[in-house]
Amino acid sequence: MTTALGFDIGTTHLKWQLVDRASGALLQEGSLDISPRVDPPLSEQTVGRIMDAVQATIDAAQRLGPLSHVAFSAAMHSLIAVDANGSPLTNSLTWMDTRAETIARDLAQQGVARTIRRTTGVPLHPMSPWVKWLWLRPRLPAKARPVALKDWIIQALTGTWVEDYSTAAASGFLGLDYQWNPEMLTMAGLQPGDLPPLEDLAYEVPARTGRYRIVVGGHDAALAHLHLGILPGSTRALISLGTSGALRVATDAPLDSPDLFCYGMGPQRGYLVGAAFSNVGNILAWLAQITQASVPTLLAEGIHSIRTHRTLPFVIPYWYGERFPWWRGDLNGEWRDLKPQHGRGDLAGSLIMAILAGFWYAAQRLDQESLSIRELIGGSGLLDFAPLAQVVADALNRPLLTLAHADASLAGAVDLARGLGHQDRERARMTFRSYEPQDSSMAERVRHAWERLRTAVTG
Repeated sequence: MTTALGFDIGTTHLKWQLVDRASGALLQEGSLDISPRVDPPLSEQTVGRIMDAVQATIDAAQRLGPLSHVAFSAAMHSLIAVDANGSPLTNSLTWMDTRAETIARDLAQQGVARTIRRTTGVPLHPMSPWVKWLWLRPRLPAKARPVALKDWIIQALTGTWVEDYSTAAASGFLGLDYQWNPEMLTMAGLQPGDLPPLEDLAYEVPARTGRYRIVVGGHDAALAHLHLGILPGSTRALISLGTSGALRVATDAPLDSPDLFCYGMGPQRGYLVGAAFSNVGNILAWLAQITQASVPTLLAEGIHSIRTHRTLPFVIPYWYGERFPWWRGDLNGEWRDLKPQHGRGDLAGSLIMAILAGFWYAAQRLDQESLSIRELIGGSGLLDFAPLAQVVADALNRPLLTLAHADASLAGAVDLARGLGHQDRERARMTFRSYEPQDSSMAERVRHAWERLRTAVTG
């Protein structure tokens, strides 16, 4: 039996699955907490610890029998500075790191945000590796260069620098034409040769040992879309509620929008267009920690408060800055209208309503761009909690399917490790849970919540 191994390097967990390459039968799986050190505005993951875990998992897989291919999915917007020899000069800065906010704000004041978005599809925000690099560069040696966390891990395993188009497209250095953008490189003090060669996400590189091959893979959004078949022409959108959140559709051509991102998946693969949110599971985890409750308990209590129409406090839910639609890392959170009768469930309910309001507005914006969504698909995360999935279907007034058997991004990495194309991924074997809208009042309630939130932010 020959095996294949897929990794998903997330913001908080490194997940993996080992399968029989021919049949896809699951042999082993695991998850390791790789949560970043967060001391706002800092958010960094330890590169060496993640690499050690990847290598240990590969070694264990090889002890079970012949390992054929290893493929990677990884969270977007990571950045490591390396020296001329490829050794890390920094930890891996995550999308939550907002130390480059002053750079983003200065560029916005110069009036270049629209041009940058039109050129690269990446909003001007401290999540962007390009913006992070502008902040880091003066603190680094002359020959330092930026790479993504996944790129560095693959180089450590293979001795080859390579970056897939999807990861590069979310970096801010790449144009929507899939070429390194000269203007962005000039501002960053880089030449094209300072960045890794670009390849398709199915590109293979032999491991240093020669005993298996690495499939370079892509970022988590691209691999989730590929696994689920949400490709250009689909009327489905992928909705993600994890540490952060997103609502995305796939298009054949780039979309020039003032507030939606547009990330290419690679030549002939299309583009992902949508909205990203910085405050979802992380803010619920924060509340769980300070109230000494679990996240599932908070979800249950919060949804109960929503369903019973309790009068909830109003919250600006931007503990970690925010992306869509403001694209401002300097936003902060606050509760208003707190009263003695409000308990833990009401605080949780107010956060859930604010999160839903952001997703509601994102769906409206996609509709306005003629990217109408008939059905939502969720690829694990908080949507594994059925009551929350039902509230999402109600709030967005669209049917929601959630993937029951695996995280979609991890499953996409496994697909690549098995050598499956998008036409032969055995989607008939996928198991979904289905949620039809049931509460017609929820969409109006979240619309009202969004209007109040927008007024609070914009005045």
